[in-house]
Amino acid sequence: MVTFRKAWKSRAALLVACVLAVLGPAMAHAGVAHAASPPPATNLGIWTSAEDSGSYSTVSGQSPDVANYYLDWGSSYPQSFFSPAQSAGASAFLEIEPWIGSQGSNTCSGSGPTMTTIGANGSAIQSYAKSIGSAIASAGKPVIVTFAHEFNVSGQYPWAQGDCEGTTPAQWVSAWDAVRNDIDSTANGLAYFMWVPNVFNGAGGTVIDPTPYWPGASNVDMVGVDGYPQSQYGETTFANTFAQTFSIIQGLSGESTIAQPKIFVAETNFSPLGSGSYESIPNMMSDICSNGGDGTLQWVGYSGLPNLTSAQWTALDTAQANDCNSPPLHSAPAVTTSAASGVTGTAATLNGTVNPEGAATTYQFQYGTSTGYGSVAPASPAGAGSGSSAVGESAVLSGLSPGTTYDYRLVATNAAGTTNGSNQTFTTPATPPPGNAFTPVGGLMQGTSLTQSVTAHAVGDVILLHVTTQGSAPPIGISGGGATWKQIGSTLRGSANSGFSAVVYEGTVTATGTATATVTTSGTPSAVRIAGQEYNPGSGQTGVLVAQANLDVTGTGTGPSITPTGSNELYSFYGFDTGTGTAGSTPGYTYELDSNGNPYVSDPASPPQPPVFGDPNVAFGIAVLMQTAPAQSAFTPVGGLMQGTSLTQSVTAHAVGDVILLHVTTQGSAPPIGI
Repeated sequence: MVTFRKAWKSRAALLVACVLAVLGPAMAHAGVAHAASPPPATNLGIWTSAEDSGSYSTVSGQSPDVANYYLDWGSSYPQSFFSPAQSAGASAFLEIEPWIGSQGSNTCSGSGPTMTTIGANGSAIQSYAKSIGSAIASAGKPVIVTFAHEFNVSGQYPWAQGDCEGTTPAQWVSAWDAVRNDIDSTANGLAYFMWVPNVFNGAGGTVIDPTPYWPGASNVDMVGVDGYPQSQYGETTFANTFAQTFSIIQGLSGESTIAQPKIFVAETNFSPLGSGSYESIPNMMSDICSNGGDGTLQWVGYSGLPNLTSAQWTALDTAQANDCNSPPLHSAPAVTTSAASGVTGTAATLNGTVNPEGAATTYQFQYGTSTGYGSVAPASPAGAGSGSSAVGESAVLSGLSPGTTYDYRLVATNAAGTTNGSNQTFTTPATPPPGNAFTPVGGLMQGTSLTQSVTAHAVGDVILLHVTTQGSAPPIGISGGGATWKQIGSTLRGSANSGFSAVVYEGTVTATGTATATVTTSGTPSAVRIAGQEYNPGSGQTGVLVAQANLDVTGTGTGPSITPTGSNELYSFYGFDTGTGTAGSTPGYTYELDSNGNPYVSDPASPPQPPVFGDPNVAFGIAVLMQTAPAQSAFTPVGGLMQGTSLTQSVTAHAVGDVILLHVTTQGSAPPIGI
């Protein structure tokens, strides 16, 4: 279906039309060759008065697959109109009108170019036409283009025969060729030009034979005609409305060899059909398609033009499909099942893509321990839109069983049917044996340069690299050898600490020796601070998991605040310390390792802090959850038993991270209340 916008139309143009055209490869011409894939097929077009505002719309119950817009010469390409139409599965149909005065004013008084000026193709004409082609190329989708239509009827347009410009057929053809070649030179093969005269039935009046205006087959890709049944002019059937014009078009030199030789009724209104002396909609469509046509574009709601009734729309849809051999308005969605990500012992993210093929579409992932599946995510079908390009979809699973292989696929449904994506599998890792927590390997890597290196001890080790920049030049990428690098989580941009940015990168060691990392920033930072550490993740661990916590505060006494998501969590943290103390006069960065080998920050004035999660003076940085609930070895007693009768006790502490259990019993109605 085709939808189009036009701000003005005379009696001859007050029509409504529905479109069906299957586009093929273009003939050679002076412009750029068309893309290998032809434009998408079209079925039905609708223009409504609501589109005068430039907003895409349609008729309830109808789904246009082409959107038409009337563009006054000199106006910008209407991508804001075409974008929502294309998202709904419609192709763009652009008609350029070279008005001299205001749009809809049949006058030669104004600043717009004449057809002679356009045909001369000076720099201003080339600049504008090429800008339209560039906009088409930028959008990346095929566009049907018409220029200066209905040229063979006077009383409507300054460019038409018998009107104020006095345009001759030769001058009109020169202007057409100039516009086509200029647009084609920048449109990257995506512009398909349609030649559209007014209907001519030989009955006299202001309409003449369009034959002298034919630009030649090498400069035309599609053909159309504007016409509409009107009893006051004796136009009530195909025979007395369209037949003679169809015959003229089909007799034009080379017309049968153009990309789409079938004739498109580019403007009409079928609301009178089926009453009085008018033939019925099914008969009209049968006549159109059996005589070499392929569809219509219906104009409704302008200057009293009525909308078709619900029964007429149904008759039109049915006749179009039956008599014009139209393909289904939409096809079932196209679905791709992609690899799962974020797989842990109990969770995974399923991924895939859905192309709705222009119809409202829903999707779900089916999954289970066999191809019988049995479970779905999300629990209710989710919307995938109604566009005509593939969109990514995902679903997060939880509560999975460790050490288990799962089958899954993506399934999508629209009005045309249901498509099952291919089956994929993933396996959750088994619960790691004791001692498989991340283990630091080597010393802390730190510095003030965007290029760093670290000794890579073993393939599969994980390097966490914390990067903080100052000066509104955030990190935007990383590269290097000896490890495969990627960003973990999102970029932290300072708000309370304006101008600061922080990112965490993860490198998976691919070769022993030296791993290098070069960080790219969006500009030149005034300061750079990097801290990193290599870890052996142990079996069953594959890298950073689950969560990121950002710190962006001012003042002292505020450390990172993390809400645990599980037990025995292990974090890596690096940040900017605002504390100065007696050892320094300006804020600075310092780095320490906690008992797990993770970098953290301490005040330059103080000795290394206890291995806690962060320092009270830290004001900016990112904390990354590396591992949740790592397996633990059995509790082993260290040292002797501590016992006594005093409320104050001491014990020799052998190692950071050891756990002291202290049992306290009191007598005398004085229970312990704190420690």
